[in-house]
Amino acid sequence: MRLIATTILVLVTAFATAQEYDTLLAKGVENIKEKNFESAAESFEEALPLANGDNEKFALHVNLAYSCMMAGYTDKALESYSEAIRLHGYDRNLHFQRAAAYMQAARPDDAIEDCNTIIKKNPEDAEAMLMRAEAHMAKGDNGKAQKGFIEVMNREPGNLNARLGLAMTYKNEKLYEKASLLIGLLIEEFPDNAALYIARSDIEREEGLFELALMDIDRAIEIDPDNAEYYTLQAILLENCGKKSAADKSRNKAEILKNSPIK
Repeated sequence: MRLIATTILVLVTAFATAQEYDTLLAKGVENIKEKNFESAAESFEEALPLANGDNEKFALHVNLAYSCMMAGYTDKALESYSEAIRLHGYDRNLHFQRAAAYMQAARPDDAIEDCNTIIKKNPEDAEAMLMRAEAHMAKGDNGKAQKGFIEVMNREPGNLNARLGLAMTYKNEKLYEKASLLIGLLIEEFPDNAALYIARSDIEREEGLFELALMDIDRAIEIDPDNAEYYTLQAILLENCGKKSAADKSRNKAEILKNSPIK
């Protein structure tokens, strides 16, 4: 009788554990749908000790990594991406996502390593090539970055990020005319892309052309009036132009937007 009772207790405990795991997993998934990423990460982390086998652990780590990335917990995301890769082996998307996390953590060498792993498996993976070029640029290796961006453009001539990245490498080398020309061509092609005006404004600011830079910032704000960062940049340029009162208004607008609830 004691053996039977013990067996029943074990089965009941295992069932309860499985139920709790399923509840936490479902709660985490629901939190992701609601974009409540901090709560999602907490649910997945709480479920980890209850996972039964590598498959369940893998699923939890993938979801935990994503939730942590979205919540801004980059180091924690990297831990879970690495654990998911350890459990599953090579997975293109996981290596790419981990590379993006490494970029966010200012670890471009590690991002390059993940991109190289992907490209070794698929030499035509332009997305991984693009991130690798961006990682080289983050390291200050403009030569390798340029080569990478051009490699992407050879495969995808219309790739906006590769073309913009190439322009930014010229800016980094203080080849301002060359950089401005490239971005100008992109603006002609994509006149409603605010990021392009911000990029050209950055070049003009470095050249000391504050009035021109301010015109580009103003255009970016017309396109995207709810971007707090744009008003901060506008304030800096207004100060450079000696317009302190207008700069204060831009800073106040930036603070209002930063403190506004996310829609």
